[in-house]
Amino acid sequence: MHAIDRNRFLRSTHIADLYRDHSKVKLLRRLHKLYHNGYLDRPLAQLDHYRRGGGSKPLVYGITAKGSALLASKQGRGARRIENRASRVF
Repeated sequence: MHAIDRNRFLRSTHIADLYRDHSKVKLLRRLHKLYHNGYLDRPLAQLDHYRRGGGSKPLVYGITAKGSALLASKQGRGARRIENRASRVF
């Protein structure tokens, strides 16, 4: 969550590259859980990029207000205002 918070958005493959010493499968599961528990978001602009017969592209994640508040409480700082709306071009 720290890496996503610092960079605004990161693709799951970029996160895996940052944490090469961790299992990619476990990392993807953790991203999935953080998303479903409201700590991370997936910008909607990416959801129409399904490739027929090839699955989807790696997902992009952004931090939510809930995720920012959790990081802020652990770091002793105020939570940031979060803007995760992004166009396809972004």
